[in-house]
Amino acid sequence: MRSLSVEINSVLAVDCRSGAIALVPPIADHQRFKGDSLAMDIMLGLAAAAKALEIAKQLKEVNKQLSEAEFKLKIAELYESLADVKMALADAKEELATKEKLDRYRLVDYGGQTFVYELKASEVGEESPQHRICAACYQQGKIGHLQFEFHSVDSGQDWFECSVCKDRRAYGGARR
Repeated sequence: MRSLSVEINSVLAVDCRSGAIALVPPIADHQRFKGDSLAMDIMLGLAAAAKALEIAKQLKEVNKQLSEAEFKLKIAELYESLADVKMALADAKEELATKEKLDRYRLVDYGGQTFVYELKASEVGEESPQHRICAACYQQGKIGHLQFEFHSVDSGQDWFECSVCKDRRAYGGARR
């Protein structure tokens, strides 16, 4: 399992007195990510960081004739760009955390065209006992635990209810 750390507060460093500007990459590890929305969050973060860097460079090149109001406006634009960077990276970080949680499960065929996601054997432990989650919720990026309700003697199927979407259904091959 890979882990990725995203440091949101150190994207752009600006020293207005000396004029020193440093752009710290928002993600140090150059990895290829799956999922369009994650890539979009990262691209938005990088675009906002580039805009912030551009504004910071403009501030560095400001001459003495610049009015205080214009200077404050540029500072406000810089803070707005940095806020955009933080939001985009927070979204990316949240999506990575969700993806990491979902990667712990594997699709299992319970027969009779019924499927659930089950915790991988390598992930089972004291804090994470073996369990199943709803396939519909999984597809939406949610973890809805399937709670056993009863075993149908007539059909031979087990009935479960999802803790998130509240869907109730039978799993396993039905007797004919």
